[in-house]
Amino acid sequence: MVVPFEREVCRRLPLADAALRLLDFVTDDRFLDDVYARHRGRSYQDVIRFPLFVHPIADALIGHRGSAHQTFQKAQDDGVLTASVLAMYGKLKRVPIPLSQAFFAEATARLESVLPTNPNPLSKSLAEFRVLNFDGKKPSPWPSGSSRCGG
Repeated sequence: MVVPFEREVCRRLPLADAALRLLDFVTDDRFLDDVYARHRGRSYQDVIRFPLFVHPIADALIGHRGSAHQTFQKAQDDGVLTASVLAMYGKLKRVPIPLSQAFFAEATARLESVLPTNPNPLSKSLAEFRVLNFDGKKPSPWPSGSSRCGG
């Protein structure tokens, strides 16, 4: 469910809208059900289906500063979660490692499927340069005065 704040953020920030759409794409219920069916091992679903388990965790990371408890409680208050908060924690601790690994790998592959297919997005005039990615919040990996680009 998109809340008014999220709707306004998406209206003002196309990148935020794109990120939320990608998250929706990666956490599509049919995709999650398929991953679960193939990698669940001996685990089972009753009241808490795998998508109902994944969505609140994503919501916690985005909207509640990582607080799973607040998110689970809100899902209960909204009627989305009919099981107890304690049941969600129990489900979390019993997720099989192969299921977690498969979810991560297949979600990553799903994201990669929307990447551009052009292996070199640079124009021909920049083809001699090497593209470097780095986190702008971290100190520069280059000594003072050195160049970030090289041939």
